[in-house]
Amino acid sequence: SVSGSGATGIGQLSFADAGGGSLVHITTVSGTSNTSAVNLNDIFTSTYATYKIFGTVLMSNDDTKLEMKYTKSNGSTVGDQGYRYLFHGEDINGSSSIADASNGNASDTGGVELAYAIDNDTTYSPVQFEMTFYDPLQNFASYQYFTGIFSYYKAGGKFVQGTIGGQYRENFNATGVRFAPSAYNISRHYINVYGIANSGS
Repeated sequence: SVSGSGATGIGQLSFADAGGGSLVHITTVSGTSNTSAVNLNDIFTSTYATYKIFGTVLMSNDDTKLEMKYTKSNGSTVGDQGYRYLFHGEDINGSSSIADASNGNASDTGGVELAYAIDNDTTYSPVQFEMTFYDPLQNFASYQYFTGIFSYYKAGGKFVQGTIGGQYRENFNATGVRFAPSAYNISRHYINVYGIANSGS
């Protein structure tokens, strides 16, 4: 099951066919009221080995983080052995000054920090992202890997473009993911999940 309103179309095609490498639409989840987390349960199955998630989320308050955890078939999150990841971003302010920022963790049990110091101005500052999840059922490798691209505004009006890559180091079958702020709520969200056809391992 997938939490949130607007979940539709398990297995529907997003393009003309499900031929080599096409994206196959699995579900869409959306909401316009405050929620403490968006849970995408049971989206990873044996049908595909690689998945894409495209999302837009808006925070209810300034200066919070967007975090991600894998979930098990019962919807519970995991974090026992630690996430390894590296985020790198550049931000630019009104005077065109560019700054670099990197954030990594070699053993984080709290999840993956995808975006930080997020602005909540509704006119221009949702977090928009694309993430790829590789072999979440571990048919090929011993760890789950993920990558992502993020664009958003930091508190103070600085535009950020960032990338992330990481892994989760535990032998279990991940069936979903959970997106949540480090504090406060997600006030609006719109997320699409796709499987990549012929991505078997």
